[in-house]
Amino acid sequence: MVIRHLDAHLHLLGLGRARGQRTLAPDDLQLMYRTLYILLRDTGRRPLEVVSLPRDCLETRNDQICLLWNNHKARRHRRRLPITTPTAQAIRIWQERREQLQTRLPPTGADYLFPALTHLATRPYLHTSYLGETLRDWVDSIPHLHGEGTDTQGNPLPFDRSLIYAYAFRHSYAQRHADAGTPLDVLRELMDHKSVSSTQRYYTVSLKRKRDAVAKLAAHVVDHHGRRAELHPSSALTTWRGRPVARGGAARTRT
Repeated sequence: MVIRHLDAHLHLLGLGRARGQRTLAPDDLQLMYRTLYILLRDTGRRPLEVVSLPRDCLETRNDQICLLWNNHKARRHRRRLPITTPTAQAIRIWQERREQLQTRLPPTGADYLFPALTHLATRPYLHTSYLGETLRDWVDSIPHLHGEGTDTQGNPLPFDRSLIYAYAFRHSYAQRHADAGTPLDVLRELMDHKSVSSTQRYYTVSLKRKRDAVAKLAAHVVDHHGRRAELHPSSALTTWRGRPVARGGAARTRT
C-alpha cells in the first residue's frame, strides 16, 4: 500500500531540495531520481549497488533481460538478476538521457549509469547520501501517506515516514516475493545471500499466509473415523461434532 502511495506521487520526486540541482536541469534530475527509485523498488538491491551500476547494465539472453550488478558487500561482481520489461525500459530511457548529458558530467564517472555530479566527488558514481537525502525530502513532501488499517472511527492510519529510506526497499522486495509464494531457495538466490537464514531476516510470514496454510491443512484433517474435520473461521481450530479440537491430534469422543 505504501509503495502504491509513493508511485502515485512520483511527479514530486526530484523537486524541492533534490541534490544535484547545480549540475542537472530539473527534468534531467527528476528522471535520474525516478530511475533510481524504480531500481530500488523493483530489484531489491542495496543503495550502493544501485548508484554504482555500470553504464551498460542490461543483458539480454534468450529474450530474458538481466540486470548486471556488483555485490560489493560480499565482493561478488558481475551478478545477474532477472528483471521485468518495464524495469528495463525505465533504465533504457535514463541511459539515452545520460548519453546527452555526458559532456556536462565529470569524466571520472564515464563508466557508471549514475555518475558523480561534481568534480569534487570522492567516488566516480553518485554518492548514496544524495539518494538518501533526496528520498527523504520527497517522502516528507507527500501530503498524505497511509498504511494498512483504520482507527476506531474508520479513518486510514498514517504511515510512519521514518520507515521509508533507501535500504528499506530491499526488505519490501523480499517481503513481496515471500507474500507471492516465491520458494525460499529461489528468494535466497534473488537476494544473493549465501544462507537462507540471512534471507529470512528480510521478511515476516504474513497473517494471510498463515490463514491460507491453516485452511489448506484443514482440508486434510480427519477424525479417527476418517471423517473430514471443519475449520473454525475465526479461531483457526478444527471442529468435530461441533466441538473444537486441537490441531495436530485426532478428534476424541467423550467417554
